[in-house]
Amino acid sequence: MGLLDECEEHFKSTALYEILGVDKSATNAQLKKAFYKQSLKFHPDRRDGSTEDTTRKFQLLNQIHRLLTDKNARAAYDETGLVDDDCSRVGSDGADWLSYWRNLFPKITKKDIEEFERTYRDSEEQLADIKAQYVKYKGDLDLITQCVMCTGNSVDEEEVLVGKIQSMIDAGEVQAFRAFTHEPAKKRKARHRRYEQEASEAAAADDSEASIHDLKAAIMKRQATRAADSHDFFQHLENKYAKPKKTAKK
Repeated sequence: MGLLDECEEHFKSTALYEILGVDKSATNAQLKKAFYKQSLKFHPDRRDGSTEDTTRKFQLLNQIHRLLTDKNARAAYDETGLVDDDCSRVGSDGADWLSYWRNLFPKITKKDIEEFERTYRDSEEQLADIKAQYVKYKGDLDLITQCVMCTGNSVDEEEVLVGKIQSMIDAGEVQAFRAFTHEPAKKRKARHRRYEQEASEAAAADDSEASIHDLKAAIMKRQATRAADSHDFFQHLENKYAKPKKTAKK
């Protein structure tokens, strides 16, 4: 399966710029920043753990960034909408995506991610993200819970999410989409089963993966990641880990 087919399967879109959250005119620096933010959503060391789907999403984001920062591959994609999958592939087993990511960004600790989750949950930023994704996906909770952090890990989290959306509807802030107000019970139950399955996979991963440094082993094992779609978090980590090196005075 090619890159665009997998993007359609995992992100419900083949628009690579849209998946990263940038305009077509984005510079390499903007691509790198957007890639970092998006990849943190699927970070393998989040408290809710990584699953086969989230791990594959992490890989795909790496592939997208690699392709769009290749001048010739990007030009070809911009002109035709097609991609040369060989240009975005690193290694036959996908394990080298960890090295690719680490070469671009500093190592992020589990403590960093959990601290952000604590401040993000119930914040104004999370509310803004919920509203944006609710409107974008016209009330589809399957997609909203996959895109907004701290909303799709358990039935309890979903109930909180539903309450927040209902408050927005009652206040006239958003439209009452039928997909939200009349969701079929079968669809809701299937999503709840997904929560249980992902929780089981995450628990199993915790038993075999000691830390983020074991991501390479996890990717190789599962062959196939949601930390923070947040400017504040990105800026925090950028300030913490990416301070410019001091140059020696002549």
